[in-house]
Amino acid sequence: MLDGANEHFVRFLELLAERHRMPALFRIRRELDALWAEERGLLEVSVTSAVDLDQEVLDTIGRRIEEQTGRHVDLVSRVDPEVLGGLVLRVGNMIMDASVRNRLERLRRQVAKAA
Repeated sequence: MLDGANEHFVRFLELLAERHRMPALFRIRRELDALWAEERGLLEVSVTSAVDLDQEVLDTIGRRIEEQTGRHVDLVSRVDPEVLGGLVLRVGNMIMDASVRNRLERLRRQVAKAA
């Protein structure tokens, strides 16, 4: 499976196997992906909505985030009916929750606190 692979990479895998550290390969891959994204200026963005969004809307969201951050956006759209309405936007490690579900939950807490 590794025929023709980079010699340094093969030795690296052999070292991990010898030291019984192969499970660390997943963490190493995750870190390398993060470093690669940072080097290329990529920013992971996730948009969650109650219904499927038009591509035009997603493109507009991506462009606006690119303008504000100065980075290239890797946008992923998901549908979650539990959101009820609005959007949940995850930009990097920051979450902006403008969903109806979140607003109802905040209102419920305020009413419970007042009672």
